[in-house]
Amino acid sequence: MSASALLIAELHARLPKSVLAVTGGGAGALGQLLAIPGGSRWLLEAIVPYSVAALTEFVGAPVGQACSATTADALAGRALDRARWLAPGEAVLGLGCTAGLASDRPKKGDHRVHLTIRSDRGEWRWSLVLAKDRRDRGGEERIAAGLIVHALCQAVGLEGNALESLSTEDALTETHTARDTLESLESLLHLTADGRVETVPAGASPVVPALLPGAFNPLHLGHWNMARAAEEHLGKPVAFELSVANVDKPELDRAETRLRLDQFAGHAEVWVTRAPRFLDKARLFPGAVFVVGVDTAQRIVDPRYYQHDEERLSDALRTFQKRGCRFLVACRADADGRCVTLADVAVPRAFADLFDALAPERFRWDISSTYLRAGLTLARRASE
Repeated sequence: MSASALLIAELHARLPKSVLAVTGGGAGALGQLLAIPGGSRWLLEAIVPYSVAALTEFVGAPVGQACSATTADALAGRALDRARWLAPGEAVLGLGCTAGLASDRPKKGDHRVHLTIRSDRGEWRWSLVLAKDRRDRGGEERIAAGLIVHALCQAVGLEGNALESLSTEDALTETHTARDTLESLESLLHLTADGRVETVPAGASPVVPALLPGAFNPLHLGHWNMARAAEEHLGKPVAFELSVANVDKPELDRAETRLRLDQFAGHAEVWVTRAPRFLDKARLFPGAVFVVGVDTAQRIVDPRYYQHDEERLSDALRTFQKRGCRFLVACRADADGRCVTLADVAVPRAFADLFDALAPERFRWDISSTYLRAGLTLARRASE
């Protein structure tokens, strides 16, 4: 058996249950991996969402640029989420790779590969910029495929170089964030309104009447007004919830978590969790009302987020019922300025009691965090 075959055989023995999502190049790695017996031990699914429509469908949202580190992160996050669905309770891994390689049309930008792996052990990222006009499409495909095999080896601590020799004109960068360096949240963290941090023992189920989950990047007036309107509607206090783990984004490290919490210090109560999905939040906070925007409500009832399985969707909604959780849904304006409300969400009739509308006259906020971040970036650049 060749050295590369021995390496892949060892990978088969070490990899956890995995989902691989590859687009734009590198799909040859799937052939390399499955040409050696043993792939069925760990490979749950391999998907190649090649067109923009397929990529959008798989990720669950439009992507700004198909070949980017951000898209690789989103692919890996979605792959990890699918792995958790397909192998509940087992160690899992999600890989996302997107490449812009030589084609039958001249490329203005760099020939490049972005790859992200997410697992219970941490996160790994690779970005490779290839020297232009040095190789044909086949040569670049082999390198992209080799990078995928190399990345999987790194993720399981397997020594071996699956990459073809790179030239001095190629540029490869690697970063790794181990789980033990991330914010440790085996138990919950509770930031009180006066700024004290409390640890809640693992397994505890705190009584929290209502929560407004978000990334809070940045925290803005819309969040405050939404929480205030929800408190008036519900007649109970609303706390905030920040998850350091996300389905389609990198985990927050200690520094970033602290920056986002500092926005609340002395002003509001925040729960810090490792609960990326609402099912995870419902298990942590039984009986809570989750205050969400209409876009989030649409995702909660969209079969696409349950592997297009209506029964899985029903099971998830039944879990919310059993945990005594509900959703209070705020409206938003669409591109035409029309107010999209809960009435526009296709909630299954049997689960209509899970959702309540926050009336537009109580709250409406049409500026997103993304828009605000863009404005802050432009302002920062103008001041430099």
